[in-house]
Amino acid sequence: WFRVLTMWPPTNLEVLARTTFAEHHDSVVTILTKERESPTKLSAIGSGFIIRSSGSRCLVMACRHVFRHFDPAKHTMHARLSGQHLELDAEVMRLDDARDLMLIRVVGMPRAYPALEFCDCSNVPDRGDVVLLAFFSTYALVFLDPGVLPGNISAPPQETNGVVHHTCVGTSGCFGGPLIFDGRVIGVYNGIKSRTGFSASAETVNAAMKDWLHIPPGLSQFNVF
Repeated sequence: WFRVLTMWPPTNLEVLARTTFAEHHDSVVTILTKERESPTKLSAIGSGFIIRSSGSRCLVMACRHVFRHFDPAKHTMHARLSGQHLELDAEVMRLDDARDLMLIRVVGMPRAYPALEFCDCSNVPDRGDVVLLAFFSTYALVFLDPGVLPGNISAPPQETNGVVHHTCVGTSGCFGGPLIFDGRVIGVYNGIKSRTGFSASAETVNAAMKDWLHIPPGLSQFNVF
């Protein structure tokens, strides 16, 4: 279920938040790690979103710094789908410390869940409406459904070296969640300062994917999405 306390009639941002949740909440997951010696103890928790899905497996994009202390010898990694209690096994596939990105594979999916698409950041206007879709979880409280936080772009990535500045400011559990513009992902939420949120842009993710896939630098126009 999803509830927003609003005035009537709802504002454009409230309508956008409702629409974004209805269309994309199934694509967002909770990523959590636990200590092997104490399986009930959380060591880290964050959000992520599906970028590829096939049968019982999917690939999830997440935020690297949330899981910077993850050690497969000491911890286990799991994913929770939207609205589900079941914790699925997950493993780290690729890391990019400089871009603060992580690619995770999740297995045991009950079905193929929808994958989110990335947008072309060059066409995103300043002050454009965006929505952060993520799990506002903490170590003490883990939600089953993601929440939405609407806002605006305060500085587009072409002006800020591949980082989207925006007014969507969530909790630490939101790190790794998708920042959505016009139904597509414009960035991966990974930071906050004062009242400004920061997200690695879709172009930054594309560059990381190129490195992970070992695509030659000469193919500068190649888009892995």
